[in-house]
Order: sequence, then C-alpha cells, then structure tokens
Amino acid sequence: MAGAILRALLRAFPEEQDLLGDHWPLILLVLLVALVIFGPKRLPELGHSLGRALSEFRHASQSVVDDTKAAAGAQVDGASAAGTPGQPGSDHPVGAAPGSSDRAG
Repeated sequence: MAGAILRALLRAFPEEQDLLGDHWPLILLVLLVALVIFGPKRLPELGHSLGRALSEFRHASQSVVDDTKAAAGAQVDGASAAGTPGQPGSDHPVGAAPGSSDRAG
C-alpha cells in the first residue's frame, strides 16, 4: 500500500519538479522516528504547535522588516523636508546656509 502511494507520488512529480529531491527516504525516516517517540496521539498536537510557532516567527520577522522600512522612509522624508543644502528637492544651493539669501544686501 505505502509502496503504491510512493510510486504514485513519484509519477506525479517528474524529476525536474521533484519537491523532495533525493531526500524523501530521510524525511520518511524522520517522520517514522517521530511517530515512534511521540506516538500517534501526540504527533498532531506537536505539529500544530510547530505550525503556530513558525507562523508567529514569520509575523514577527515581517513586522521587523516593515518597521525598518518605515524608519528608513521617515529618515528620507525628514531629510528632504528639512531642505538639506545640495540635496534634490532643496531650495538652498550648495554652500549656502538655510537662513541666508542669494542677494547681497
């Protein structure tokens, strides 16, 4: 039965699209060892906990990326709003103080 299922899976994924590569025996061995160690009652519970932990990790790392992008965007916006001399969008020529004018007196 398991052999027929495995053959069907291998036919479903040609070699160039094989998701497991040559590592499927190792994955089956790890799953079998986990089943023996934790038992059939506790294995779904562990899978659920692992999935929840991975989801929280992805959410936290995406939050860090979003915060970093927002901080970098705020620094860029703040620099252009301050009118740094010589920067694009600035009203001040290079070498002129922000409060001085071009015309002599």
